[in-house]
Amino acid sequence: MHRTTLTVKGGVNNGLLSFKAEDDPTYTPHLWRIGEWDGQPLEFLNANEMLTMHPADVRIPQRNWYSGDYFIGVQSAKDFAAVYWQDINDHPAIFFTLKEAYRTQDLTLRIGLTAAFEGARPQITLNGWTPRAPAKTLQPKGRQAILGTYRGVNAVIEVPIPKENWAQSDTLPNKITIKVASGSSGEGFMSPHFIVDCIDLLGTPIEETSVPPTIAPTFSPTNAPATIAPVRDAAGTLSTPVLLCAAAVLAHFAM
Repeated sequence: MHRTTLTVKGGVNNGLLSFKAEDDPTYTPHLWRIGEWDGQPLEFLNANEMLTMHPADVRIPQRNWYSGDYFIGVQSAKDFAAVYWQDINDHPAIFFTLKEAYRTQDLTLRIGLTAAFEGARPQITLNGWTPRAPAKTLQPKGRQAILGTYRGVNAVIEVPIPKENWAQSDTLPNKITIKVASGSSGEGFMSPHFIVDCIDLLGTPIEETSVPPTIAPTFSPTNAPATIAPVRDAAGTLSTPVLLCAAAVLAHFAM
């Protein structure tokens, strides 16, 4: 998000100041990502319906706003709800595995919001470990998800994850659950909630390279060294190193 100050004068054309987009989260190296960093939740479950319908509208295919557990690499953003309410679809679970190269690192989980009501923010639990809840984000007053909009103040929440909390196996899945934390409460769609922009796990993917096998050099009668130059030791005496060339060895065993 870019902020600047522009003076607008009446009766004349006012040009917008040009600026360069910086720190675009889209280009941050990541291990996996749900959604896109585009400032809107339209790729998520029920996002299009929320613009024209109440979240409890009978025309919405999944009115419980919950599609079950989410498995990285198996499902798409359409299987992840656009909005999470404290009293409706709290505690979505994300499952994924990590290779050893990543399990030995401290990583960061990043969650983007487009709006939040009553100070709602994501509180994660990873494999039984629960960090401190993040601070609430600055948002306008209003229940955007009920009023037909997802617009609020876009915010990015980063959660550092110490390496000792990862599942210690290439096949054992990690489980992240997301709880709607808030100092307030409510019933149903009036409960605290936030709207999702994107979720990703930061980290630089490691390219797997295969190491070619070590092949011992071979000699044949045509490429074996025929002579060795004499060398002089510390006392100045000349001597010739002993070398059994492949040709000589083959000749011996052929007799």
